Formats: sequence, C-alpha cells, structure tokens
Amino acid sequence: MRRLPSSSAAAPIAHALPSVASRPVARSLARSLIWTTAASSLALTAPGAQRPAAGDSSARATWDVTLARGTTRDIEFTTSEGTWMSVDLSPDGTWVVFDLLGHVYRMPASGGTAQALTQSSGVALNFQPRISPDGKSIAFITDRRGQYNLWLMDADGSNPRPVFSDLNVAAFEPAWTPDGRFIVVRRAARGAFGGGGAATGSGLWMYHKDGGTGVALVSTGAGGANATPSWPTVSGDGRYLYYQVGMNAEPREILGGTLQLRRFAFEGGDVIDITNGESGSAAASRFSSGGAAAPDISPDGRWLAFARQIPDGTLSFKRHQFGPRTALWLRDLKTGSERLLMDPIEPLTAVAGKTLGILPRYVWSRDGKSIVLMQGGKIRRVDVGTGIVATIPFTAPVKRTISQMARREFRISDEALAPRYFRWPSTSADGRRIAFQAVGRVYVQDGATGTPRRVTSASFSPLEFAPTWSPDGRSLAFVTWDDTGRGHVWKVGADGGAPQRLTRDPGDYTEPAWSADGRHVIVARGEGATARGRTMTHNAWFDVVRLDASAAQGDTGVTIGMIERPTGVSVGGEARRQLPRPSVGPEGRVFWPEQRVASAGRPGGTALVSITLDGKDRREHLTFPAADEMVPSPDGEWIAFQEGDNVYVAPMAYGGVGADAQRIEKRRGQFPVTALTRDGGLYPRWRDRQTLEFSSGPHFYVHHLDTKRTDTLTLRLTVPRAVPSGSVALTNARLVTLNKRQVIERGTIVARNGRITCVGSCSTAGVDRVINASGKTIIPGLVDMHSHHYREWRGMRPKHDFEQAIYLAYGVTTTLDVSMHSQNMFPTAELIEAGEMIGPRGFSTGDNITAGDATRANEMNNARDALAAVRKMADWGAVSIKQYAQPRRDQRQWIAEAARTVGMNLTSEGGFFYEDLGFIMDGQTAWEHAFEEVPMYSDGAKFLGKAGATYSPTLVVSGAGPSNIDYWFQESNVWQDAKQRRWFPWRALVPHTRVRMTRPVTDYSYPLVAQAMADIIAEGGWGALGSHGEHHGLAPHWELWMGASALGNHGALEVASLHGARFLGADKDLGSLEVGKLADLVVLNANPLQNIRATADARYVMKGGVLYDAMSLDQVWPKAVPFGPNYWGNADAMQQNVKGTDTFDTKR
Repeated sequence: MRRLPSSSAAAPIAHALPSVASRPVARSLARSLIWTTAASSLALTAPGAQRPAAGDSSARATWDVTLARGTTRDIEFTTSEGTWMSVDLSPDGTWVVFDLLGHVYRMPASGGTAQALTQSSGVALNFQPRISPDGKSIAFITDRRGQYNLWLMDADGSNPRPVFSDLNVAAFEPAWTPDGRFIVVRRAARGAFGGGGAATGSGLWMYHKDGGTGVALVSTGAGGANATPSWPTVSGDGRYLYYQVGMNAEPREILGGTLQLRRFAFEGGDVIDITNGESGSAAASRFSSGGAAAPDISPDGRWLAFARQIPDGTLSFKRHQFGPRTALWLRDLKTGSERLLMDPIEPLTAVAGKTLGILPRYVWSRDGKSIVLMQGGKIRRVDVGTGIVATIPFTAPVKRTISQMARREFRISDEALAPRYFRWPSTSADGRRIAFQAVGRVYVQDGATGTPRRVTSASFSPLEFAPTWSPDGRSLAFVTWDDTGRGHVWKVGADGGAPQRLTRDPGDYTEPAWSADGRHVIVARGEGATARGRTMTHNAWFDVVRLDASAAQGDTGVTIGMIERPTGVSVGGEARRQLPRPSVGPEGRVFWPEQRVASAGRPGGTALVSITLDGKDRREHLTFPAADEMVPSPDGEWIAFQEGDNVYVAPMAYGGVGADAQRIEKRRGQFPVTALTRDGGLYPRWRDRQTLEFSSGPHFYVHHLDTKRTDTLTLRLTVPRAVPSGSVALTNARLVTLNKRQVIERGTIVARNGRITCVGSCSTAGVDRVINASGKTIIPGLVDMHSHHYREWRGMRPKHDFEQAIYLAYGVTTTLDVSMHSQNMFPTAELIEAGEMIGPRGFSTGDNITAGDATRANEMNNARDALAAVRKMADWGAVSIKQYAQPRRDQRQWIAEAARTVGMNLTSEGGFFYEDLGFIMDGQTAWEHAFEEVPMYSDGAKFLGKAGATYSPTLVVSGAGPSNIDYWFQESNVWQDAKQRRWFPWRALVPHTRVRMTRPVTDYSYPLVAQAMADIIAEGGWGALGSHGEHHGLAPHWELWMGASALGNHGALEVASLHGARFLGADKDLGSLEVGKLADLVVLNANPLQNIRATADARYVMKGGVLYDAMSLDQVWPKAVPFGPNYWGNADAMQQNVKGTDTFDTKR
C-alpha cells in the first residue's frame, strides 16, 4: 500500500489507499461477496459471451427461498378465523381445503381441526388450492422456487411438484378442466431474470397437469377494454371458460361497469359478453350493467354465481362501515334472470390494485345445491335454493419459523456533523489537491491526509455547487444559488480568497467546465423556471453557455448550444435525473447528455452530443439506455458513464460507426463494458487520458486504465451541528408525553441545549426564556415515516424551500423519505443538520431498490448485487432500505440478508396480504401501503403482532376503495386555507383541491385499514404515520386523524410519534416527552385527546430546542429570526376577489 505524503507539497492522489476490490464486506456475506481480484474493474459481459437464459437456475447462486435465515423466530398459535381464505370442496363433498396465512389446510367438510398440508415448505407462500375432479390432487400457487408458479400435490399434501417453474411468470387462480387433465390460470409477467425485460403473455393460460409451456387462451385487451382477464372457471361439460375483464367507465367504479363477465369457447375461441355496458360522462352513454365480478359456473352449467355491489348498502366491522357492500348473486343462464343469493360477502377489492384477487376463491358443491366460501373470517355454506347460510367451524394450528428481522437502532448526535455525501470531488491536473463540495460549501485539501479548507469566506452566503478545476490547477469554477439573487457562476483561487463572479445575469446555472486553454468556462443554464417561482426541475431546456473566464465585470455569455428535453416528457420523471453536465473532451469540443424518446429506428434513453466551442458542427456520438452522466476521455478512445449510480468505462469509436450512433449498453453492449463500481459511483471525470476519477458518498476513487487498478480515498470533514445554546421553558401547559400514556394536566417542559431536561413539575429558576403556555397542549413532534418532500430542485436547493418548511410548520419534526433521489435527499438533510436550511430532521432510504436496470437502478441477479446496493445506500447516509416491487422472492430475500449483514432497517412497497406476510417472514422490519384484502381478521393480527412487524399503511392513498385523500379534498376547501396558501406554490395547491368528486363517506376504506393496524399493535406489533408526500403539511394530520378512527386519539398520537421513532430506530432520542430526548414538540391551541383535529392548530413548533412560530416559521428562540424569502409566493396568482367586466371603464 502506498500513501500520499502529508506535506503541503503533496504527491498526486494515486495508489493512496487500497483498491476498491479490497474494501471489506461486512459480516456473514463477506466470504462469498468480496470482489475477487486486486484490480477493481468488473466485466459484466465479455465480448461475444453467451448470457444465461432467462430463468435458468444456473444463472444464479443456489438459494433456497424456503429457508428462514439469521437468528430465526418461531410463531405458533391456533386460530378459528382466517383472512382472505380461498376455499374448495372435494368432489365427493366430504372434505375441504383452504388457504390461511400462506399455508394450505385440509379438514372434514363438517368442520373441525384443520391439517396444514404445506407445513414442510418453510417460509414459502402457498395459496388458492383447487382440488382435481377425481379428488386425488390439489393444484395450488406457491413461490417456493422464487416465483408464484402453479404446483400440484397429492390430496394428503405429499409429493409437491411444479406444473411449471418460471421466474419470469406468475400464476394465480387455478381452475381445473372437468376431465382433470388441464389447469387454467391467470398468468402475469413479473419481470425477467438476467435482464431480458418483462415476460410476455399475460392473460388466461392453460397448462397440462404434467407440465409444458402452456397455451394462451385469452390475452389482455388493448386500450383498457377487456383488460386483465382473470378469475377463470370452466363449465362442467368442458366447453366454456367463464372469466372477468376490466373495462373503461366514467367514473371508474365497479358499479359503473369497470368489471364485466365473459365466456370463451374452447372450440373456436369465440368470446361473448355475459354482462356488458359501462357508464360514460354523457347521458347517452350511461348504460352500466351494474358491474359483475368473480364468476363461478354451476356443475350443470345453468347458474352463474358472481359478485356485485349494492350501491347504498354498507358492511359493518368493529363499528366501522364500508361500502358499497358486496353480495353474491346468481344468474339463470337459461332465462337471463338474476337474484341475490348471499348478502354480505367479503368486499370486492378492485379499485387500487394491490390485491391477490378480486375476492377469495369459492366453489359450488358437486350436486349444485350449495356454495362454500369464506365470509367474515369463517367458512360458510350457502344453500342455493333457500339462501340459508351455515358456518363450517374450524380451528387451524399456525406454526412458522421466520427469519431474523433486519434492524438498526442508532442515536442522534449533538456533536459536530460529519457529512457522508461528498459531491463533485476531483483533483487538480497535477493530482496534488482535491476539491469537493459538502454541506453546501466548496473545500480543497492537499493530498490524501490534508485538512479540508473552505475556499470562500464565512461571509459568502449563497450555497455553492459543482466545483471544477481550471486546467492550470490555480482556480476553481463553481455555481451558486441564492434565495433572492438566483444563481451565478464564480471563479475562486484554489488557495481561497474573494471569489470573482463570472456571470452578469442571474440564472439557473449548473455544472461548469473549463475549456482546454482555461480561457472559458462552459456552463448549462436553464431557460428560467426559477424566475417564475418554479424550481430547477421545471426547466424545459438548458442552454449551453460559454463565459469569459477573465471578465472583470462578469460576462453575459454566448449561447453555443441547447440541451433539449423531448417535448411532452413528464416533468415528474426529471426529479430523479441529474442536472445537465457539460464537459470538454476531444478536440476541445463541448459534450453533454441529452434525453431521447424511442422512435422508429431510433432507440430511446440518452445520447452523448457535442459541438465545437463556437457552437458549430453538432454531432451525436453515442446512445445509452439510461445513463445520465457521460464523459469522453481527452483522446476520445474511452467513454466513462454513470448509470444506476455506478460508473462504467467502454471503448469509444470517436470517429463514428456509420449512420447510427454507437450504442452502449452495460450488459449487452456492441463493445465491451467494464464496471468500475458495484456499490456506488458518481461524478466521473477524466484527469488525463489514462486516469479516471469518480466517487461514492465519502469514497473518492482514482482508476488507472493502464494498470486496471483503482485507488480509494475516504474523504472526511466536520462542520458545526446546529444545536441551540441556552435554556427555554414552556409552563402551565397540558403535556401529552406519550411516555407510558402519562398526561400531565398542568406542567412545564424545560429544554437546555436542544434536549429535554425536565418534564412536569420543574423549576424555571435560571432558565433563559420562560413562555407561559397556559391553555395549550404540548405533544411530541410528529414523525412522518413515509414522506416524499424532496421532489424539487434536482440536487441544487435554496436555503428556504417550501418542501421542507411546510412539514415543520405543521409540526412534523422528523421525516423518513422512503424512495427519493439520493443526490437531492442526503445533501439537503446535511444542510438542515448544519443549520443552513429550515426543515424537519431528515432521514431516508435514498433511491429505492427497484427492479431492472434504469437511471437509478440496477438489476438484482444475485446476493452480491443486493449487498452492493445496500452498502451503497449505507455509505451515502441511509438508515433504512426500501425494497420496491422486486418481482421474485429470492431477490427480496437477498435484500433482506444484505440488510441484516450491513445492519439496516428494511421496508418495502407493500403487496397483497400474503405477500406482505412473506416480507415479514423474510426479515423485513416493515412494509408500506395497505393490503386491500380487508377486513383483516384475528389470524393476521396475531401473526404480524407476534412477528413484531411494523405496518405503515399510508392511509391517505391506501385501501380497498378510492384514495382516501379524496375524502379530505371533498370535506373542506383546502385551497382556501390560509396556512396552505402561505406554504404551497399555487400550482401545487390547485387544481386537485378545487375540483373534487363527492361520494358517501362510507366509500372510503380507511377505518378498516386503520383497524388492521390497531389490531396488529394490540397483538404486539407496531404502526407508523406516513403521509406519502401526498399533500404537504396537512396530509400527516389527515393520516393521524384517520388512524384515530380505530386507535383512538391517544393511540393515534402514539403511532404518529412514538411508533415512528421506533420504526426509524431512534426512539431513544425521539417520539415522547422524556428527559434526555431531543426537544421536539408541538404547542397546540386545543386538546387533541378531546378533538384529534386539534393537532393541525399549532401555536409553536420546537425542533431540537429551537422554537418557531408555527404559522410563519419565524424563529422565536434562542434568537428572533424571520424565516426569510419565499420564492414560491405569487400574490397575483393567489388573488381572492371579484372583478367586473367594467373594471377598465370605472374612473379611478
């Protein structure tokens, strides 16, 4: 190992520390996951190499998804209730099978103790059993090989075997043909293994019971018509297949005909409508059938059972009401008449989509006289002739051994801040100095062991971004952002001093680059979105501007090019893209990435474009699927690019390859691509033709193409943390402490140096500031564990920003942003900790670990990929990991194992009820978003409670009915609220709050979802408040109020603060009013224990001992400081008045 000398005459930063390959890998996965050679480059695909076939088990390390891992836990109990149980009856009518908590059970048809047939399958999920016509076999769905595939077992549970095993395809809802030879399933693509993209062929497929690739029967329709064919059932004569489809209707309601029934003829393939008619917006198109779903044909083929809603009927569960209520109907296929058979049954769950099926599967008896189904947590039999319903009693033993929970607990420090997210690091041309940006400032250090020093003075106020070295190493160019003066480009000496402003006009400047001779600075300049109260995210294009680097009075610049964004591309997609980064490369040309939309003969993604320094000879050199940073080497022989937050290098045919640009794909490129990082890489930059620099969090890398060696330097810096000095007391207030439910009716809180030092009866002698809070109620600060409030600015934020401030103004003092652009989130959180910005204490998962390759994502092919992804986020500052819709069980388990290894909390985007059980059995800490199979009965509550799971249902957007946030928009004129108008840009506040749909309150499912969370908590689990960033400021309170419908007011407050703090892993410092914890609290004008809506009516908010006025966010203590400018305000657009047509006729 060679290290740089620590003297001021430092040697070039090269071979300073061990190579990337030698970085240690933590804990149990270390032996198998260490990069295996001293050279750090990792060839993903050798030229001409044959890639493994999609789904080929040889393409991944052996991984048994049925195994519980880590320090396992046992869950064992007996239940007589079941959630979302699919039921089937044997042909002779003597026994039934049903699924419960991911196992398949069998018992006598008269009831009794059920036997788990799938007990030996470990943590695998098994569901939707269907008995063969001869009663000898049971078809069912299981993920025991990694994907939801169709399997068979003998009737006693023995001899389990796959009908097909395909990692790319999921199967659901098996239905036998009457001859017992074939099985029809609903098939869905779940993403392909090995990068092949999504599997095709979704719809209804038929498989032979002994295997094969299957035959497509009914494919999904186009344009929303006849979409998602599902719920197959075969007529007794084997001629017809009945099923349901999705249709377009307005409004999009089941009662409006969004679900309809169809019949497919096996001979000839003809399809007819059993039900038809959808509602439209005009009176002439209001022909709804009333909707119909979940068909099941009687054995004699005459009667079709199906589900339909009763518009004004509601279902009552634990005092909650939900509607429209669902009932079971019969149609006489001979006469066409319909009649109600059973009312109620379980609710249809087709609105939001995260559900295993529209209903639990049910079955006709062989004689056609009864139907057996699950309802109310029980198994029922309804007599078709009389409608009399009988209960089939059962008890089911539940026994599971589940994986160790991924868990991280940590303390929040009051000491100096050591940032982890370093940006734009690079060395001077001689390699002796390194410059970087951290916590909003530009620093330079000498050598590997030098002390970083700020290059601007403490009096230089604007935030600083994107430093870049001049060719001679004497100066740095950088851009700034100021809340009132907007952006500029600056130059400063590498030794510090007064910076020189290079721009005369303010603008949206990003990513400067020097010309090769040092005479000019090239910069991207947005078209001016910030000049009209918007953010960097909203610039429709960026000009490429050439500035004179020596202009004493600043330069207006010369526009030499334009970085275009394809017309019509969603602005929302820009939030996770890096700001445009011009660079100077071969022949002194200016290069930049530019987005492309796929068209005939032209691939989509991004392209590398260049022009000459005088703006001529525009060329397109390369295209990429998803890269958003790309820089050619000075000699044009190599291209370095960043995709999925990793850095790659590939040969570049600078002279061209004919009419089409060279295509670079990291896994299947036309030329070999070498991965230089697996666990994070950003900001690639060439020092010279053989030396490439890049970084990842605190790690700075120097890669040498000639030796294929990469050297690592860990950057270190400390800056003061914003901790107030002194003491403040709030007296004579009601204190809802959330500490063992203690409520002090008249008490005092004392905070000193940011921490609570006394709660209750406290002396105020010697306290610096005493505030009489008589008549007020004080609660702990809210902890929003599913916030999304870092969507704007793309990584260059102002000090005063509505997305952060509005949360603090509404009493949210801590947030966890689960899934956010890391380059936006982590630097902002560090700025808040340093006191440079005003907002809640910010934590994050960073970018979620999603499926496939994308701009911010990498395909998950093995456990090494998962560990690399988790390590990357931990390096960058994440406290938790977000697994987002990984399509296979093995992929999700790899991430869980990596989270345990690194020591991180793990949450995920929720799925259907059984899938959420799988998340918890695999060791996830929690999951987010509600499962829609409601109500949940005592079996689910007990299982998840015993597992210690945290349920974060995001009530504002979740549930079996319409999005619950719509209730709050219909309930009041949100856009007219004074506080909302103060903190929201007008474009974000309207129009969705002004134009609302009104519906019965019972249409909203939040009470049932909240009840599921309450029941899990009662059994030993946890909940969390998560507003989803759905409506900044008020949504956390709406979430809290909805939770109170089941938890009660005190319980809802506990979830909103104490449970969130525990989920975060920081409950030793947050979540309750206790001595030693951070002084995070909200001073309310009324008592939320009496009226929960008092939580949104605050007088003060305190975060870490700093007291703010809750309306204005003016600082009250320790100093009186106004909040500052609000760039988003627009009095003209927010007028509330009337003007007449004669306005200009009236004399003034």
